[in-house]
Amino acid sequence: MTLLGAMALMALWLAAALPQAGSPAPPAPPAATARLSPAALRAVPWPELAGLEPAVQEALQQGSAGFTAAVAAGAVEAGGGAQVAEAYGELGRLFHAHGFSAAAETCYDNAGRLAREDFRWPHLRGLVLLDEQRSEAAAAAFAEAFARRPYYPALLRQARVEQELGHLEAAQVLLAVATAHSPNDPALLAVLGDQAGLTGRNAEAIELLERALQAAPGATRLHYPLALAYRAVGNGAAADAHLALAGRVGIVPLDPLENEVRSRRVGATVWDLEGQRALQAGDAPAAVKAFRKALEARPGDPELRARLSAAERTDAAAFETAKP
Repeated sequence: MTLLGAMALMALWLAAALPQAGSPAPPAPPAATARLSPAALRAVPWPELAGLEPAVQEALQQGSAGFTAAVAAGAVEAGGGAQVAEAYGELGRLFHAHGFSAAAETCYDNAGRLAREDFRWPHLRGLVLLDEQRSEAAAAAFAEAFARRPYYPALLRQARVEQELGHLEAAQVLLAVATAHSPNDPALLAVLGDQAGLTGRNAEAIELLERALQAAPGATRLHYPLALAYRAVGNGAAADAHLALAGRVGIVPLDPLENEVRSRRVGATVWDLEGQRALQAGDAPAAVKAFRKALEARPGDPELRARLSAAERTDAAAFETAKP
């Protein structure tokens, strides 16, 4: 069978198996668990709590107590491996939500070793590895997650990482499956447009990236590959127009598992940092949302209030500029 034939068969099968993009994360399957000795698991690098805001300290202390109790119960119960895996996974989500990447990655890895069919832990580990800019390891984690259970965000994220690593043939196979499943997903259109441009199909790149921008007009990162594609087909005026609009805001795939991590955030610090990063990237709407979350946790903070006001002014100015 040819590569294209294999891709087509795989796409047809997985298109039926995959949950729809943006739908709630499918429940974890009954996990095949392993009884591992403590030596087979990685030691969690517990972060230093001193200096953290009180809400975060309390959340991590409570998470530690719940983890210890769950592990102790799982160690003595039949089938306790699943319980211990869930405890590691929950602790990992708590670390992940508050920016402790090394601790979160270790917890997710241990959970994945204990629950060998649960797709959640390698997927979330892949997200942490992306944050740490460990792209090769992240691609492998997303591939492992998808092998355990077809989960569209893992497929799309792996395709993007393979593309960024220059593995264009591997990315093309993954994108064929994603296209059969959710052909109009703006996040997919953006990756497909980049793929077309990287492989010299500039007219196709223009069509795909324009569609993605129409669905997500705030995704300023797409203007740069669009400018390159227009330049390649000889349309200098369009290339210059898009180059002037290029920024750093991309399209993030809808990912219910990632949303579960964000829901565990407490305190103002993490939301404040997210707002500052979003503002630096030119994503004023995201900055406004993050600063509002931070102010909910610390309503009397004048610096947070000032940052929110600046983000709101930037957002309003961008809205006026975008008016026809």
